[in-house]
This record gives sequence, C-alpha cells and structure tokens, in this order.
Amino acid sequence: DVQQWLLLQGGRMNYITIANFTHGGSKIRGLQTLADIPANSTLIAVPRALFITGEDVDPQEFSIPVRDMQENSDLFLAVRFWQLFSRGRSSQWFPYLRLLPSSDEYARFHPMYADDVVMQACSALPTIQKVRRARRRVERTFKEANLQRRIPWQAFWHSYVTYISRSYGVVMRSRQGDMKWQPVSVPVADMGNTASQGEINTRWRYDSRSQLFLLESTKAIPAGSELFESYQISSLKDNAHLAYMFGLTLDDNPVKVKRLTPQECLKLEEDCLSAAKSQLSQLLRTLVREHCDKK
Repeated sequence: DVQQWLLLQGGRMNYITIANFTHGGSKIRGLQTLADIPANSTLIAVPRALFITGEDVDPQEFSIPVRDMQENSDLFLAVRFWQLFSRGRSSQWFPYLRLLPSSDEYARFHPMYADDVVMQACSALPTIQKVRRARRRVERTFKEANLQRRIPWQAFWHSYVTYISRSYGVVMRSRQGDMKWQPVSVPVADMGNTASQGEINTRWRYDSRSQLFLLESTKAIPAGSELFESYQISSLKDNAHLAYMFGLTLDDNPVKVKRLTPQECLKLEEDCLSAAKSQLSQLLRTLVREHCDKK
C-alpha cells in the first residue's frame, strides 16, 4: 500500500487516496479526497529523501563526463528511473513505481509511443513534430553518452517518458551544497492530474527548512473530489504541448492551438485518424479537431 509506504518513509497523505478517473474518454489515475478538506490544508507531504533526481546517478558508473551531466539533467533523471525500475521489488521505491504506467500502457495513450505509421500519417500535427524532435535528441544523447552499453534503448525510453510526464522543477540544495533549480520526481504527489486554471484546487511548494515537498489545498474541497495541480507554473500551455508532455488535453483549454492549413487538415483527416489505434486515436482526433477548427 503506497500510503503506508509513504508514512513509513516519513511522509503522509491526509485523507487522500489514489483513484481512477475518466478524462477525455480515457481511464487515468489521479488523487481523490476521502473527506471534506478545508482551504490551506496540507494534503500530501513527501520528504526530500524520497525525491527521484538525476543527482543520485554517479557519472563515473556510466563513464559520462560531468559536463554532460550538468548539460543533460533530464538524461540523468531518466537513467535514475531506469536504475530504480530495474531493481524491481528490491527498490526502496517499488510500492510507488509499481503504480506507474508500463510501456504497453503508454503505447495506448501517449504520443511519445506513437509508431512509425502514426508518426508519418500525423506529421503535420505540432505534437507529433515535438515528439519527433524529442526522439532524435534523446536518442542522439543516449548514443553519445554510450548508455547503450548498459541500458536497452526501449527501457531507457520508457524511463524518459516516465520522467517528462511526472517531474517538477524545484529549487533546492544540491548534493554539492548550492541552491539550484533541478527537475525531480516526487512520489505520490505526482499522481495528480491537471485541469483548467479555474478548477485548480491545489498548490505545491518545497519547504527547504523541513525538506518536505508539500501539496496544499487552495480552496475548500468536498469529499470524493479529484485534486487538480497546475502543470503550468509560469505560463499556460496549449493542448498540443499538454498532449506531447502528458498524453492528455483539456476540454476547455483557453490557450488555442496553432491553426493548420486546409491542405494539412485534409491530409490529417484522410490519413492520421485512420492510422491511430486505441486511446491514442481519441487524443489525435481531439488535436486534429482543434488545429483544423472543427466543431
């Protein structure tokens, strides 16, 4: 039980549980209240010791120059996820890791797992263009760092997609003692889904004194409600970006996507929508409708 695990590790969940919700026609995990929650209450507290960070990877273990580590913090966080996944039940984080999507699950809803047929048929979509660039960049860095000597590419890609879809940017003290921004994964807190700004009912912060990551309520939340976190701290993101990062879209996203040309839309309607399968087709259908201004 992940709640018991978090408690034993020095964290807590206050009247919060992990539950399944339907968003965009898909069943996804999220956080739900078990009781009425007052505003400004601590919902989840996660100690620094449970953060998953790239700093916990020894560059010498993989023969990677320190310079590359500094310039590719995302690479090292993905490596860290791979290390933890590969340990299975022996990992301290296993009760949390077992709840995360597998490669097969990602393939059903996340465009990062789109196959070559979908990538070609849907190439006009900005989301797919982002995916293509990301794959090329990550695969190039993966090879340049000689990670293939230790890590199978598919296992690394699964770890990378896991990282980008559930990380926070936190300013905290590094292992070297200086304060700096770095991407981290925060177990359990990162199970929260997002919504339009008006529906966001939580905020998160890192308290450097207690070394706790805190998820707090911003308003009174009734029992049985879903918790929504802001995935857009500095600016709002359109659905093309949300689909690329998280494999989801917001029904009432106020940030509009780029309009595509009639020629691009015709090709998408003819080729893209017939190429995708399962839940991914629902996501792509939504993107085509928005980019082509279809009602």
